[in-house]
Amino acid sequence: MNPWEENGLDQFSETLESDSYGLEAFCRLFYGKRLDVLSIPEDAYQTAERLDLKLKAYRFPSVPEQLRSPRLIRIGAIQNKLVLPTSRPVADQIAALHHQMGLFLDVAGQCGVNIICLQEAWSEAVNPL
Repeated sequence: MNPWEENGLDQFSETLESDSYGLEAFCRLFYGKRLDVLSIPEDAYQTAERLDLKLKAYRFPSVPEQLRSPRLIRIGAIQNKLVLPTSRPVADQIAALHHQMGLFLDVAGQCGVNIICLQEAWSEAVNPL
């Protein structure tokens, strides 16, 4: 596989670190304003490494409101991948995906995430009957 496709834009941006103008231009064009990097709890970082999970944290500043005090909200986004081969039964694939999501949600909880966004973790909406 092409290393540029395998590693994505984040890897490409890291190669530009020796060229400060190139890196700033890249970040501005692809991400917008450069964000401050936040620290990640050590236990969450170690768990993420064990699970082969990329874990990053950024601060998105906002304009202070006039009528209410600032609130700290932590939003997490999970982009998962298939756990089992597609040749396995669908029920097994779903169970494995749910197990993986549970592990990832535990890491998000260690980071104090309030809102979590899951990408294609379930094939349909849950019917609360």
